[in-house]
Amino acid sequence: DSASVELNMLSGSLQEQVTQLQSIRTKLARVRQLLPTSQRLGDMQRQVDTRLQGVKSQLNDQARAALDRIRNATSIDDRLILASDALKLAEAAVELDPGDNNASSIVMEARAESGKMQRAKQTIERASSLIAQNFDSDMEQARTMLADLADHAQDDRYRVVVNDLFQRYLER
Repeated sequence: DSASVELNMLSGSLQEQVTQLQSIRTKLARVRQLLPTSQRLGDMQRQVDTRLQGVKSQLNDQARAALDRIRNATSIDDRLILASDALKLAEAAVELDPGDNNASSIVMEARAESGKMQRAKQTIERASSLIAQNFDSDMEQARTMLADLADHAQDDRYRVVVNDLFQRYLER
């Protein structure tokens, strides 16, 4: 009865629903040991499994949508946040069903995007410090580093660093 009430009162974020459904699943497994042939328990188990599949599908859809929004984001920080969100959602889906290839591929894609954005952010910071040193060789190295990040040209920090480099060249 407790599991039935919890199943009917299911609410909260997707991660909270996952936790609640897993708790219900555990309760049902314990009761199943006492009543292995119960039709009611079988029906409730199917309901829990159906809800878990629905939640897993929502997690995958939201993770995929976050990855799609990365392509439209202009800021590296925004892209990093979206990749992190997608990663959390996809990891929750993988936790529900470790054999889900779709969720696993989303996890890998989100990790790759996150790593790419971290490297871009670090490269911009390194280029900024090289520019601040104001030596010809350092500025040339910063220029090369920034040229490799041309696909992040809409990022404000990138634009500031490129502008700083340009001003240093004009001064010389």
